[in-house]
Amino acid sequence: MSGRRRMRGLHSLRTEIFVGAVLLLATAVGGVAWTLIVRQQRALTEELQRTALLQARNVALSSERALLRDDPEFELCPLVRRLIDSTPLVRDVTIVDARNRIQGHVDLVRIGTPWNARLAGAEPVVLAELGPGERLYRTPDACIVVTPVRSAGRDVGRVALVYSTAHLREQIRQARDLTLSIAGGALGLALLLGGVLFRRIAHPLDAMMAGVRRLAAGELGTRIDVDTRNELGELAAAFNAMSRRLRSARDQLVAKERMDRELELAAEIQHSLLPRDVRPPDGFEIATAYHAATEVGGDYVDVIPRDDGRLVMVVADVAGKGVPGLVLMAMVKTAVQQLAATEASPEAMLRRLNATLHGTVRETLFVTMWLGVLDPGSGTVTCANAGHNPMVVYDAATGVPRAIRLDGVPLGPFGGKAFDATIRNVRLDLRPGDVLLQYTDGLNESRSPGGAQFGLERIVDHVARLGRHGPRAVLEGLERAERTFRGDAPRIDDITLLVVGMTAARARRHAEPVV
Repeated sequence: MSGRRRMRGLHSLRTEIFVGAVLLLATAVGGVAWTLIVRQQRALTEELQRTALLQARNVALSSERALLRDDPEFELCPLVRRLIDSTPLVRDVTIVDARNRIQGHVDLVRIGTPWNARLAGAEPVVLAELGPGERLYRTPDACIVVTPVRSAGRDVGRVALVYSTAHLREQIRQARDLTLSIAGGALGLALLLGGVLFRRIAHPLDAMMAGVRRLAAGELGTRIDVDTRNELGELAAAFNAMSRRLRSARDQLVAKERMDRELELAAEIQHSLLPRDVRPPDGFEIATAYHAATEVGGDYVDVIPRDDGRLVMVVADVAGKGVPGLVLMAMVKTAVQQLAATEASPEAMLRRLNATLHGTVRETLFVTMWLGVLDPGSGTVTCANAGHNPMVVYDAATGVPRAIRLDGVPLGPFGGKAFDATIRNVRLDLRPGDVLLQYTDGLNESRSPGGAQFGLERIVDHVARLGRHGPRAVLEGLERAERTFRGDAPRIDDITLLVVGMTAARARRHAEPVV
């Protein structure tokens, strides 16, 4: 009899329900675990591929100027060495020129030799972020990114970067183990309580099963309401916490992807606002540069030709970064371009611009601006300043630069006479070989790893040393000097440079104020 009762117990409805519930719970938990593992693996893999692509693009940007020189290896080989030393996951970097000759590599013996991609056995990868000419490959232990180096719309070389996946495999293993541990713990606890208190937990178990099914179906953030104080209540609380974290992680990931895309679009918009193909008049040379501290900065530089043959030159700094700074910068650019066609003097343009901004933007947003008008016929630069940095003028006759501070308060906070009284035109008559430099405070306030500032004195010293070589040499020399001075310290503000100078074939007069 006892044997028959045991047999009936094994085949009883309670046992079948219990076994069925256990099997269903195991299936659901396993499905969730498998789904999470697959998604985590895919997300981690794509994140590593994006990181490798970004590293390759950064190397391409840093290689552009060097590949335009006759001796690029002197700059590219140290660049490759620094990257490999500072980023352990970067296993190899090769920089080639337009002739497919290696110009940057840790093995100096390979410099100048033809580059062989050696991609046999590598699997091509399709990634939405890949741009024109970019390729991505995957091997068992690395991913390989090949990206072009472009300058002025043409390819001047390529960068091949090999990024190790060892750390990725370890992350995937840890994520898999953690997910399996959570799933196994939940299943084990359900089995333990189900064998003793099945009748009591039938309702909570049904609720949990329903929640697990919803979570397995992708309803992240699903909540299980169980009014018990035993382990099932704790399990439900843990499930709810995990569900909240999963939903929060998903929401954060979606928000991050949306923010990254918005910042990417904002950066594209900002670059479209910067001057392109600046063509100086005969006898003059103009060079500009812009370096953002973040994805989207707040500096503005422009060179606007007028119908009368003159050029309107602008350097401005918006007090605010990110999208708000970009919006204000775009508004300022639009207003300046309209005023450049209707107002003759920088003083009048600044006053009209301030009248537009005052009362329109909030008090915490303001703009400092230097605005100059170059007359190629007479060789004069008539300029006015609204709270911006001193300009530095190199005198070719003496070889001595000087910093010229102009009066003026920033655009925006002050209106009417309070602003107009501080603005005045100043005329600078350039002579053969003279150079005029204007910049934003990201240059003079750049900090070294020890916290020291680059400062105006260093700017003047570099202009004194490089001024005789012309505007382009001054601009590139200041860029190199700031990077060397800053070292590994992050850039704390945008850096914008405008350098204008006259060739030795033109005669100019000395500076004098305009009444």
